Amino acid sequence: MGRGCITLMVSVVYKKRTLPLMWVTRKGDKGTFPQEMHIEIIKAVHELIPIGCDVIIIR
Repeated sequence: MGRGCITLMVSVVYKKRTLPLMWVTRKGDKGTFPQEMHIEIIKAVHELIPIGCDVIIIR
């Protein structure tokens, strides 16, 4: 995403490709995002997922 930035992204896999649904980018070195940010982005994406769809979360 650029020098000195890290990104947390949620994607959907479709026909052997990943399509990004939502992402958050911030300044920082290699590392991880806080757990709260993971929860916030999953809650936001949850509203986009139709009822009855199978969901697998890979970290």
